[in-house]
Formats: sequence, C-alpha cells, structure tokens
Amino acid sequence: MDEARSAFLSRLKLRHLRLLVALSETRSLRRASEYMAMTQPSCSVLLSELEALAGAPLCTRHARGLQLNALGQIAAQTARSMLHEARKLQEEFSQYATGVMGSVHLGAIVASIGDVVAPSMRALTASHPRITTHLVTDTSDRLLQQLHAGDLDIVIGRQIEAVIDPTLDCAGPRSEPLAVIARRGHPMARKRALTLHDLAGLQWVLQTAPSPMRRAIDTMFIASGVSIPRCKIETASTYATLKIVESSEMCAIVPKSVAQSFSNWPGITSLDISLPDLLGNYHVITIKNRTLSPAATLVRAHLSEAVIA
Repeated sequence: MDEARSAFLSRLKLRHLRLLVALSETRSLRRASEYMAMTQPSCSVLLSELEALAGAPLCTRHARGLQLNALGQIAAQTARSMLHEARKLQEEFSQYATGVMGSVHLGAIVASIGDVVAPSMRALTASHPRITTHLVTDTSDRLLQQLHAGDLDIVIGRQIEAVIDPTLDCAGPRSEPLAVIARRGHPMARKRALTLHDLAGLQWVLQTAPSPMRRAIDTMFIASGVSIPRCKIETASTYATLKIVESSEMCAIVPKSVAQSFSNWPGITSLDISLPDLLGNYHVITIKNRTLSPAATLVRAHLSEAVIA
C-alpha cells in the first residue's frame, strides 16, 4: 500500500462517512449536525477535513443550504455502502458474542429425537437461524467416546458405567420406556397381554453390544428367567431395524417414542407387552470445565429445557 493511500485510510473516520450521507439526505449543514447529534461548527470541521482528504470541494453552498456536487454525490453513495458494510460487521460481532451464529456438534440417541431434539431445533431455527447444528445419532457408549475425544460438543444419552463419571455435567433426566415391534401380520401381533416368556425362541434385531439398551435387554430377559434373545442381526440404525422387521419374522426392542413415531408405518406394529424400565434415564451431557462456544451454550440451554419438559 502506497503512502498516500495509507495516509488517507488512517485519517478517514466513520463520522466522515456519516456526514456525507447526512448531507446528501438533508442538504443542510444545520440539519445534518442535528442528525448526527453534533454541533454545527463540529460538522463544519468534519466537512473541511473531508474536502482536504478529497483534495477538492464536495459541495456547493447557497442561500438555502448546500448541495453536494458530482464528486460529493459519488462520495456519499460510496459512504452509504461502506456504512452498510460496517453495520453488517457490527452485527457479525454482536451475533457471535451472543451465540446466534456458529456450528455446534450434537450427538443424540434415537429416543431423544422426537421429544427433545426436534422441538429444540425447531425453536432454535426460528430464533437463531445462523446456528448450524451437526447432528449425529448413535448409541450412548459411542456418543460418549466422541464427546470425550472432543468430536462432539453435546450428547443426549446416558452414562454406561455404574459409577457416575465426575467429569460429566448432566441435565435432565428423561425416561425412555421400551416397546417390542414386529411386522404387521406377525403371529405375535394377534395376541394380547404378552410376556417375555411368550417371546422366548424368537429371532431378533437388536442394538449392538455393549450399548446401554443392549445391556438392559439382556438384563430384562435374565431377570424374567428367559434365555437371552437369539440375535440374528445387530445394528445401531433405526431405519435398518424397521426395514428388517418389516420384511421378516424378526422382532426388535426400540424406545417407545420410536415405536409411536412409526406407528403409521404400513408394515410395522407394536406388540401388546409391558416391559420393565431397566434402561434408565438419559440426560443432556457435556464435559465439565470444557468451555462451550456461545452457540453451543445456547443449544445446550434449549435441549436442557426440553429434556425436563
């Protein structure tokens, strides 16, 4: 950058730009000074500084006020554009500082999508459209691994160890009752008041071990004196589970919220069985003493409110 340009930029002020715009709109130094909340002599000094920077007059004075000349009009148009960009910059700073923009990496178990994630994201999209949330769905054990590794900012899931992890900050809780699903027309779908003994010997699509849900399922059968289900397929994918159940004689155990969400799926039905609540509650989980971005803090607040609703 040459010295002349550097000197010009160092001497140009936002007040100079505001004065140019005010003069173009009011055509009066007095009214321009009122618009800028400055004294008229102070505005005269600003105008003189501007004309010195331009190296030429910018306006023509007359009895009724003043009129920007051709150079002044060009300068005012440029000033208006520069002020608009300055306001945009201020908004960017303000939005970042208040958490209304940025990226957040969220991990969630499937059971939380309908009741917690969806309403929270709907509210956030309406109030803070410049926040981008990268959503990962998986089992709690895998999500917590990613949280500890720093790949996720927030997890909606459950702790998998019997001893509470002191490094985790948990908001909630929320329960996750379970349901058994099968294809429509499955022999068990016609029966009422089923028990786990009635389901002994069936083949299953189950979550991958050692996820909390898989542990709960195994414990549920053992506590009822029934052999652990014969698992033909393991998957963490809800969509895969539904499609396999729909096209086979296999059954699956899924969160009741998932079963309700897909109650209108033409090939799927819920069996008439009440399962014990051995899975435990899930929470909104973050790492203690790990600073969240303003955007992530805002997302966590929305999720925490939804999970206890």
